[in-house]
Amino acid sequence: MLPAGLYAPWSVPLLRVPIVDARPGMVLGLDIPHPSLAGGVLLRRNAELDDRCIARLAEMGVREICIRYPGLEHLAKFHDPRVMSTHRKLVTELAGVLDAGMVQQHVELDYWTYKRAVADVLEALMANPAAAALTSDLASGDTPNVRHHGGVCMLSLLMALKLDYYLIRERPRMPAAAAKNLAALGVGAMLHDIGMARIAPDALRRWNLSPDESDPAWQEHVQLGHDVVSGQIDPAAAGIVLHHHQHWDGTGFPARKELSGESHRLRGSEIHVFARIVAAAETLQRLRYPAHAPGADDRLRPPRPTVAAMHGLLRTPLSSRIDPLVLKALVTVVPPFAPGTIVTITGGRTAAVVEWSPLDPCRPVVEVLPTGIIPPNRTGREPQRERIDLRVSEDVQVCEAEGHDTTPWLFQPRTPQEFDLPLATRTMDNRALGDLSERPAA
Repeated sequence: MLPAGLYAPWSVPLLRVPIVDARPGMVLGLDIPHPSLAGGVLLRRNAELDDRCIARLAEMGVREICIRYPGLEHLAKFHDPRVMSTHRKLVTELAGVLDAGMVQQHVELDYWTYKRAVADVLEALMANPAAAALTSDLASGDTPNVRHHGGVCMLSLLMALKLDYYLIRERPRMPAAAAKNLAALGVGAMLHDIGMARIAPDALRRWNLSPDESDPAWQEHVQLGHDVVSGQIDPAAAGIVLHHHQHWDGTGFPARKELSGESHRLRGSEIHVFARIVAAAETLQRLRYPAHAPGADDRLRPPRPTVAAMHGLLRTPLSSRIDPLVLKALVTVVPPFAPGTIVTITGGRTAAVVEWSPLDPCRPVVEVLPTGIIPPNRTGREPQRERIDLRVSEDVQVCEAEGHDTTPWLFQPRTPQEFDLPLATRTMDNRALGDLSERPAA
């Protein structure tokens, strides 16, 4: 129980507001992280905005803020400061090692510190699973390179928490508890692109201007990164650094040299399941934040809406490069319109996303905001809010979010089961039991 006069920060109703829509008098519900200093804070929660403050935030590249919004208390479950705090600590560790990787020939890696940071994040996520709906955007205030690594790590852990049975199946030589241990996954995801700072400067410049995965000089980053981490972290984590660009359909890199001297491209289950998970998370993060490598400028290549990134990921050729079950897990943990997001729906009405279903991700439940983004005056009578479930009201859709027209990117399941991860897992379990029953007695 909290002392009198104090409130639980996770009980504050929050609304995500683009900085272009910020207005004087709005009160911050969350700290605003510094856009170029990992672990730094520009403005603390409970600060009241004014015109000068809003202009300065926009100048510094802040694109979105979370404000206190009375009447949306049911959104509080999605904002857990414990999750955010542990994530910020992880990002701080990341910033240090990535900076060192850019200036030092030999980088000393503190595996146990990284492992502890990952464990803290996992404990926070498991304590409040609902907070997972916002984790894909937690690193939005950091430098592009750090943001990318932090986002990939968080998404990888979230997917793995949904894939516990699959991890046991894909790691059959290990006891179940060891197969589901995610420490190596988290550390490998943290460091997956550490080799990007070691490739030739011309190759890095080309990549930042126009990504080309066929560039041999850029492809070297996986081997260069593996050289940095090998022997300093768990082999499974080091394997992620080397293999996170292996594709399910066999089109990835690097090729493996066989004893015969021939090269062999890994595909399907030949690729470690951890690398498959990180590959999916990394692809989505690159689509969401095109500027993500060392030296990238997100003013030249600004972030894209989450729904646009998800739309691209679910289309060929990208969808064929990802393990199908891992792809279902990714859809399960990344809402195209996260709870608390302001959207414009059919008819031009302003609404807040309050719930969503992974089974039909682009049709969330929204509440129409009669007063728009301006928080209602609690001294007067609060207008009645209309709640609309877009899965039921099929004539209504999200038309705009994150400052963009979303209609070209809306997607829907081709079948009711397409994004049903629990059903896919049960089906896999039944098939495995069927295979066992068909085996002759020993």
